Amino acid sequence: MEFGSVKFFKCVILVALALMIVIPTVGCVVLKVQNHRLEEEITSMQARLDLLGEQKEQEAALLPYQAMYPDMIGKPADPEDRIENPNTVYLTFDDGPTAKTEKILDILAQYDVKATFFVIGNTDEVSLRLMKRIVDEGHAIGVHTYSHEYIDIYKTPESYLEDFHSQYALIERVTGVKPDIFRFAGGSVNAYNARLYEQLIAEMTRRGFTYYDWNVASGDAARGITANEIIYNVISGVDEREGKSHKIVLMHDTRETTAEALPTIISELKERNYDFEALTNKVVPANFVYPKGF
Repeated sequence: MEFGSVKFFKCVILVALALMIVIPTVGCVVLKVQNHRLEEEITSMQARLDLLGEQKEQEAALLPYQAMYPDMIGKPADPEDRIENPNTVYLTFDDGPTAKTEKILDILAQYDVKATFFVIGNTDEVSLRLMKRIVDEGHAIGVHTYSHEYIDIYKTPESYLEDFHSQYALIERVTGVKPDIFRFAGGSVNAYNARLYEQLIAEMTRRGFTYYDWNVASGDAARGITANEIIYNVISGVDEREGKSHKIVLMHDTRETTAEALPTIISELKERNYDFEALTNKVVPANFVYPKGF
């Protein structure tokens, strides 16, 4: 095919026509691919924007006190790991450490029994040493209250969280333990927190903490109660719940009579083949239930 011939020009025209068809077609394909990628990116960006919007809405929906102490959180137990053994007794002691705590710890060590201490904000040297001893000897430690001033603690959710955080931080500083169990001062529902107990329970549960009331009361906080009366209250309370569920016994390491009663309580319950354990958040709580309008 000679240059400049009719056949040559026909070939040139055909190639040009082919290029005129192919180039736009290829361009369209490339543009379509790019357009698809852009659509995917736009969709992804929109999803991220939607998520950020939801997060902002959730943050805006938080009540003011829910933003307090964001690092004060517990780790709730898996429901499948929950423990409820009718043959187990959990001795719990509130309002310490005090001078009586030392004697109670000695008795527990003598009988090889583990217990639980819901402690308050006593910061003298002896109390701090006893808090450390509680943990070192394998007992459980939990928040009770820092000030133990019911009127102040239960004024508002904010005041409750401030008090709780003070004790939570004290326990961690002294023992190295971040407690995830606690007991409300006066129990989860009482005359001081009747207006806001539902808010407090909801907030502490939201944060991952587990609270424990009790189903056996020793009565040892009553004025003038004797060691024999404490023994009777605990043993009869345990007997009443025989076969029903585990027994969470309320006691206080603030009275000499409690320490006097403790050896007999342990001995008699051991004779009945009960085991003693320290609470963990795996133990099904004993919680008070009150109707609306309490």
